[in-house]
Amino acid sequence: MSPGALGPLGLPNGRYERVMCSLCSQQHTRRFLCDPAAAILAAAIARKEAHDMPTVDFDEPLDITNTGLGLGKNDQVMTQIVVNAAVIESGGVPFPALIITGKDLAGRALPRWVYTSTGADVLAVGELFRSRAKLAVSQVPGQHTG
Repeated sequence: MSPGALGPLGLPNGRYERVMCSLCSQQHTRRFLCDPAAAILAAAIARKEAHDMPTVDFDEPLDITNTGLGLGKNDQVMTQIVVNAAVIESGGVPFPALIITGKDLAGRALPRWVYTSTGADVLAVGELFRSRAKLAVSQVPGQHTG
């Protein structure tokens, strides 16, 4: 790239003054990542901002015989859910995170899933859980959504 050209995140190459980063809301130099790492980050941000991960509502009860949901052989029925709040650092920059785990029908601990993003995205996940839980409960006769 020629001097003054923009890097993968749209920032001028070779600039080292401290700026407020739109990705992490922290101050650091414009040249915080090498071009290949910045390109990977830019692609990940573009995928995330596309919001193309589906939220599926099932229109009929799922059969959990044989502990499968009919969705795939690796599905697990959780009888306990644990959600922990955490802060995860990447390159010295803190990000909010949720750690989700639980137990299966046999009482075995399930793997931990870590979700980290911006504060707004982490809060949106909380709202997504709330809205899906409310919908699930409302579909069962005699259940209250409170």
